[in-house]
Amino acid sequence: MRYCPGLNLGAKSVVLHDFGAERALQVVDEEGVTQMSLPSRTWRAVLDERETGAFNGSSLERLSYGTSAMPRPLLEELVDEFGENVSTAYGMTEMGPVATAIRPEDVLYAHSGVENVAVVGEEDEQWGNKIVAFVVRADADDGIGADDLTAEELDAYCTGRDELADFKRPRSYYFVDELPRNPSGKLRERADGGE
Repeated sequence: MRYCPGLNLGAKSVVLHDFGAERALQVVDEEGVTQMSLPSRTWRAVLDERETGAFNGSSLERLSYGTSAMPRPLLEELVDEFGENVSTAYGMTEMGPVATAIRPEDVLYAHSGVENVAVVGEEDEQWGNKIVAFVVRADADDGIGADDLTAEELDAYCTGRDELADFKRPRSYYFVDELPRNPSGKLRERADGGE
């Protein structure tokens, strides 16, 4: 059960059972929505729709995201667009794995060759569990093909970053065409390794 203090105060709630960014933004304006919570990566569709649609959104005071880690570039864009009152809204079962994954994901997202990434635990005979990264390569505009990004390059990149402790560095990298996510944006339990 999610903690929603507004409900205790008699606040009106608007629930959309089928999400569409255009409809969601229309409801924000029509209903004067002050707080909006969405799965992390669903905010991408909202930001894209805001650029193309006639949307005011001045009623929004607080935004939250959950179900998976928010890519730092997306979070920064969200703050630029809506202001700094953005927070996470993870369920208790998500807090541990998400907190473990956020830092290495942030570091990998900062690499220009990475379009999308998910850091997860994988069974390991020696340690019981090890950190691995599933990476979607970015399409490069400078003539360098997306296939040129290697696990060795990413490992060297992570090793050289002061903000990432060595024990949080991924030990394996799997390159995939896309990350398998469920309709709410949460990463599915397991993706098959690419390379």
